[in-house]
Amino acid sequence: MKEKKRLEIVWETHEITTISFNQNRRATIFCQSCRSDAPHLSVAEAAALLQTTTREIYRQIESGEMHFIETPEVKILVCGRFLLAVELQPTIKEK
Repeated sequence: MKEKKRLEIVWETHEITTISFNQNRRATIFCQSCRSDAPHLSVAEAAALLQTTTREIYRQIESGEMHFIETPEVKILVCGRFLLAVELQPTIKEK
């Protein structure tokens, strides 16, 4: 019987995400978790940056996985420095 040959093609892509904080619009606030000043974003902006839903952002905030502050006006702001670290982490996929 004839032996079958198998050709495997592996495609590797790279994506670069540029995050620009407009200092005129963003407040630099001290993040207790990071122990440094960092720009903070709204929950909707954080969800857009991480390509997820606002519900997922709130879930992570409630579980303590995400750095955030709550303003006196009861507005939640997410730490931009933390989001940048999360965005740059490699994703590991199981086979």
